[in-house]
This record gives sequence, C-alpha cells and structure tokens, in this order.
Amino acid sequence: MNTPQQFKFIEGSFLPADARKAILSLVAQKIQYHQLEVFSNTERFGHDVSHSQKRITELEVVYQEIKQLIDYAAENDLQINVQSSIHITLDKAVSV
Repeated sequence: MNTPQQFKFIEGSFLPADARKAILSLVAQKIQYHQLEVFSNTERFGHDVSHSQKRITELEVVYQEIKQLIDYAAENDLQINVQSSIHITLDKAVSV
C-alpha cells in the first residue's frame, strides 16, 4: 500500500470555548510528547534530542498564535471554522 492516505481529522465550526478545548489540547499533547521524549532520551540513553527540542519551541509558538486567534474570536463574537487532515505515506524503515 504505497498510495498516500488522507483522513479527515477535524472539520466543523466551533464556538471559541470549544475550539480552545479541542485545538489547544492537541497542541499541548504534542508538546508534552516531545518533552517526554527529551527526558527519556536524555536520561536513559543520552541520545540527541535536538529535534524534539526544536519541535517544542515551534509548537509553543503555534500554541500562543492559536490562543491569540481564539481570544480574538471570543472577544469579537466570532465562530471558528476548522478543517484538518492527516496525510500518511508509508516508506521503508530506516535502521538505527
């Protein structure tokens, strides 16, 4: 199965409070994942964690930008329309 697959992940209109819960919790989970990777790989294995550290920084910026956008929508009585897809392709595994 080499064909790229696409899955609808989030699609709909949300009130700011609902969007805040749904979207920011996803970003926070990704930050937490990378923080655990940094801890695990540093403490247990001494591996390079620069990728996870970079992603944490990037995701923290994304979190703040989305938060500001949601705050703006809430202050201006706007709803938030979200479309999100996950694209998956399968490649040969890289040996470590």
